[in-house]
Amino acid sequence: MTTHVTRIVAQTAMPIAAGLAALAVGILVLAISTYALRSLPPRRRAILVGLRALGVVAALVLFFQPALRTERLATMPSRVAVLVDDSASMSLPATGSTGPTRADRAFELATEALTKLAADPKADRRVELFTLPRTTTRAAADQPAGELPIALPTGVRPHSDGPLTHLGEALGALPRGDGRDLAGVVLLSDGADHGRLGLANDLDEGTKERLRALGAPIHTVTIGERDVQDLVIGAVAHDDFGFVRTPISFEVEVRTLGAERAGWIGKSVPVQLRRDGLVIAAQNVELKQGGSQRVSFRHVPERVGEFVFDVSTPPLSGELTQTNNLTRFSMRVVRDRVRILHVCGRPSWDERFLRSLFKRDPNVDLISFFILRTPRYIEPATSDELSLIPFPTDELFRESLHTFDLVVLQNFDYGPYEMAMYLPFLARYVEDGGALAMLGGELSFDGGGYANTPIEPLLPVELGVTMKGGAPPIDAHPVHPKLTAAGRAHPLTALALDVEESARIFAGLPALDGVNLVRRARPDATVLAVHPTLLDGDQQPLPIIAVRDAGRGRVLSVGSDSTWRWSFEGGAHTDGPRRPYERFWESAIRWLVRDPSLSLLRLEVDRTSTPMTARVSAVGPDYRPVAGAKVTFALERIDDPDGFPRSAARPTAPAEGLTSEGGKLERAMTGLPEGAYRLRAQATLGGRPTEDEELFIVGNSTDELADPAARPELLQRIAKLTHGEARVASDGVNGLELKPPREVRIAASDDRPIWTSPFWLLFGFGAFTAAWALGRRWGRR
Repeated sequence: MTTHVTRIVAQTAMPIAAGLAALAVGILVLAISTYALRSLPPRRRAILVGLRALGVVAALVLFFQPALRTERLATMPSRVAVLVDDSASMSLPATGSTGPTRADRAFELATEALTKLAADPKADRRVELFTLPRTTTRAAADQPAGELPIALPTGVRPHSDGPLTHLGEALGALPRGDGRDLAGVVLLSDGADHGRLGLANDLDEGTKERLRALGAPIHTVTIGERDVQDLVIGAVAHDDFGFVRTPISFEVEVRTLGAERAGWIGKSVPVQLRRDGLVIAAQNVELKQGGSQRVSFRHVPERVGEFVFDVSTPPLSGELTQTNNLTRFSMRVVRDRVRILHVCGRPSWDERFLRSLFKRDPNVDLISFFILRTPRYIEPATSDELSLIPFPTDELFRESLHTFDLVVLQNFDYGPYEMAMYLPFLARYVEDGGALAMLGGELSFDGGGYANTPIEPLLPVELGVTMKGGAPPIDAHPVHPKLTAAGRAHPLTALALDVEESARIFAGLPALDGVNLVRRARPDATVLAVHPTLLDGDQQPLPIIAVRDAGRGRVLSVGSDSTWRWSFEGGAHTDGPRRPYERFWESAIRWLVRDPSLSLLRLEVDRTSTPMTARVSAVGPDYRPVAGAKVTFALERIDDPDGFPRSAARPTAPAEGLTSEGGKLERAMTGLPEGAYRLRAQATLGGRPTEDEELFIVGNSTDELADPAARPELLQRIAKLTHGEARVASDGVNGLELKPPREVRIAASDDRPIWTSPFWLLFGFGAFTAAWALGRRWGRR
């Protein structure tokens, strides 16, 4: 918008000092004249002084050379930024515990602001809408919301549990507006800041400088109530990771807001700790006046992996929100060393070689027992005088079993040691995630009486073979086991990086001294090696090496007690390559305890990207990237918002994809509702099936909702600093004062001189002449 303004200017070339001197001389002349005429009557004195003043004015006009100048001025366009807080805390009710949310109310006011602040027809003003954080997709008055590029301070990263409010960072990131001046900012928020502004009770100097640098008033509108009634599960203090079989402590903060008004004082509420949706601990807490209580939980993880934990309380009547009655977090449980319980029925070469292998491995913590004395052993002396102690079954299989990663039963008959009552404990150990390996021999499998015991359903093979005369069900003829198709690809029987080379090495191994006879392999077992000639009860090749997943654990069966002979194939020296015997048992241990390093597939979930992204890396047995590998995904939700039971997978995960030249694959995951998830990726690499999994959490913005009350004090400080107005939602946005538009001169028209008119010369000469003539007549010159 342009306007025309006319004003008087001086065209004289004299410097300003000369003009001021001329003006001073004129005033001095008038003063002296007035003093000289002091004896005249007042009327005559006034006439003479007036004539002389008119003459001085005419002289000054001729001296300063005034002109009329008409200029064209442009009013610069301006803009108003309407900033809507759309973070997690804005999902809470605006008033009470029901009704529209704070975000809904904020967008209503934003619509009003877009209409009324741009209504002035004289102002070239644009009203822009921005949202905080950038995750919103809503808009007001059919105007799309801008994405605000928020730069977080050093050391602050986006929260994995949901969007957090960073008011100071958002205000500092407001765009410049393509040359438009900022006339004002309207900030619609509850004031629950988790950035720089929320870290202190007052604005720091750096923040003050950034807000002043905007050069415009910031009008704030507080949405939400200060006094609320709510039960909150606050921060949970825990370590970043834990060790398997080592106690982990959790410190939970339980906060109550407005408990006295709500009548909650003295009320007992249960606080539950869940892992992957299953309750593992619970305590009752009596609510007290004071707002904050601590609840401690202790948990001993029995297996490694990444787990999702959550702490929750049931909702109370009249709560502002139930969302913050739950907080989720993930923790990885690792092992420092593989702890193995090795129990052998009698000394043998196979026992000696395997125990020696375990003892040499620095990553193995071995507890080994040789059964040389049974409880029925005749004792001519007291137990304190004997060097052989009874087998500590109670300590091992009742009290300490959960502390082991792997139990190896090698040619072991449980009967003479009165262990039948402990077999259910061993079965439960495997189903809960433990690992079991049963090795052959005359005291193992059917020879050890394991048929129809709680152990048999866990084994990869079915028992129940009997021999004439009660002889152990063993075939004593030497045998060269034959790999199955699954055995050629399985990592447990991988004796070399290349699948074909591994099969060639396995075929050249020394023969075993014999094998245990079994009825058949279980339908869900994976048979890795079979007898080349003997058949089982289904007329299939007799299984010798087989594996099976049982519950959350894994089981290995080796139907021979002579794998030690494989130690004589391969490197001949200790500093040479590992022998097939060593490779076989090292791979067996790693597979049984689910060692992550055994997987050729790596899966990661980027929780900070928008949308959330699953990233896969695939390598072959030589650890080079594999291109074109088909990767399939499966998504499982491991909790549920209502009661947190396990639930079926939801069809929101990417189905499959092929890896790139670098062995990489990325897939976005969208539309996931709030909850905890487990994503699995599967592929066949180097001829071997492999998989990896990752746990992640969607939503649950605990930090935002830990203090659900509105914070008008912060918004008031912002408004006061920038000379804005602090309001509440009921005040609306009408009548907010904005910074006036800036005017800029575009060009000047031609000057019209005033002094060039002869009038001024005649006027000045006439005034001085009249004053001289009257002065002479009245007796003054």
